Amino acid sequence: IRVRGSISRTSAAGNLVYGQVGYPYHIFGDLQSSNNTGDTLTLTANGNGDVYFYADIVGSAQGEANTEYLTGLTINNAQDVIFYEEVTVAGNISINATGRVTFQKGVTLLNGGSLTITGAQSIYFPATSSIWLDNDNLTSNGIAAGGGNLLLQADEIDIAISGSQIKGSGSVTLRPNTETSIAVGSPA
Repeated sequence: IRVRGSISRTSAAGNLVYGQVGYPYHIFGDLQSSNNTGDTLTLTANGNGDVYFYADIVGSAQGEANTEYLTGLTINNAQDVIFYEEVTVAGNISINATGRVTFQKGVTLLNGGSLTITGAQSIYFPATSSIWLDNDNLTSNGIAAGGGNLLLQADEIDIAISGSQIKGSGSVTLRPNTETSIAVGSPA
């Protein structure tokens, strides 16, 4: 799925679904964007709609020429947001959801991009996931100093990944959504 320029999609009622289970769909930017301002995707799921990504979000796809990373991903007014595959964006990801936000696999933000999730009931990073906040646009050279920030706002935040799979040098903010306190730790 090629994104060229700034693309917005809105669902008045219902879900926004990208890809299909068992099929190799990819979402990527277009290197030939005429205005050269980058390729961004803004999704608005009104009416309690969910957003599902069965496609990975990457900088290239086999057999596709002139591809690049998206420079931004914004999701508004969603209930649940689930990323089933890898996510790499050369910029910010901003999600406003009222239900559960899940990254089943890793999320990598390049060029100092930040991950901001607000309004959620819960946020979940399973053991199969990772969080990399990098300051350059390369995934092959490790994490460069000066990466973006991580802001997670939800009444429940579950990060089941090991410490070695969380990389970056920006700030981390964990904030409750509706509760007045937050517990940090591992249930034993």
